[in-house]
Amino acid sequence: TAAVALVGPRVLLKPKWTTLAFVSFSILALAPLVNVTGIGFYHLVPALIAPMIDLTLSWSLQIYSSFGFEMPLLGEHEGIPTIMQGPFAVSVEAGCAGYHGIFSATLFLGGIIFLEARQLHVRRALALIPIAVLAVFTLNAVRIALLLYIGIHISPEIALNGFHSHFGSVSLFSVIGLAILVLQLPYFRKHAPA
Repeated sequence: TAAVALVGPRVLLKPKWTTLAFVSFSILALAPLVNVTGIGFYHLVPALIAPMIDLTLSWSLQIYSSFGFEMPLLGEHEGIPTIMQGPFAVSVEAGCAGYHGIFSATLFLGGIIFLEARQLHVRRALALIPIAVLAVFTLNAVRIALLLYIGIHISPEIALNGFHSHFGSVSLFSVIGLAILVLQLPYFRKHAPA
């Protein structure tokens, strides 16, 4: 719905089959992300999620230690990777790997490109998707590194109850918003938008 809304009133006031197709596809594609009775996307595709968790953890710890901080301990608690230093510990579950953001950015930008295909140089526009995915993944690693810093050096309560989820949402929306703005550049458009 947000993707369709951002495309503008032109699409909303004159719905086409493409709009309906995209909204229907979005609903179907997002269904695996819904965690109904403990069955989420990461339970369905564990072979894809485990390497993402490892890469996210590795990248996050590199970012954290690059600022000269002592490397936290990495262990496991009930099979879940856990980062610890002093009294602060954070478990990095599958949802923290960033796949929600990667999936959302891919679906969202792909949908906008699909809806505006006639106005866009589609190949150029599609090249933005991997760039956006890399940005979302990188910002997720930064989020975990900052979470560690805030939790260890400032306040565990602020880290877990304030920063934890808000930074992820803001960074995802920022990447998608910036990508949408970039799509308005003449390089990506077949002709100037009306």
